[in-house]
Amino acid sequence: MKTNDLEKMKNVIHSYDLSKVMDAFKTSHPEYDAAKIARIETEFRRFFEVCGSSDLKYGTIDTIDELLHTFILFTRDYVDFCDKAFGEYLHHTPMSIEKEPKLPIMYIRFLIDYARTFKQYPPFDIWPLSQDLFGKPGESGPDGCEVVSDCFICSDCFIGSDCYIDKG
Repeated sequence: MKTNDLEKMKNVIHSYDLSKVMDAFKTSHPEYDAAKIARIETEFRRFFEVCGSSDLKYGTIDTIDELLHTFILFTRDYVDFCDKAFGEYLHHTPMSIEKEPKLPIMYIRFLIDYARTFKQYPPFDIWPLSQDLFGKPGESGPDGCEVVSDCFICSDCFIGSDCYIDKG
């Protein structure tokens, strides 16, 4: 769902008080230290920014999906956030690959658009599969070429050897 006023949307997303939501999430994840919780919150906000900047449907998994479920439990806050950021309620429909075979594609599309939006790779420890999709900058890809950190510039699709520069 693409919003018309991107600056307003970004401001709401990055300034909205998520302290109650994050406190609830922290309680269910004592294994995460304060730094990890802060990074998860940043990535959660970035997820909404990518979603609000496009008409595409995206998938999310693992930690960010769990945090989204936690946010939705704070119904009034979630509705208020959606209204202020997007002008409408953002529905979340839990899916499985069995019911929605395109789910992996929706998630990969998100990872690609994340890289385009923020000009960096999604953090591997928070966004599973992003390392499999992009590789690690400085390492060699399957074709012997070096992975470049600005892969999002060299390829429209991100997938394949277009994301490598031949150093030979």
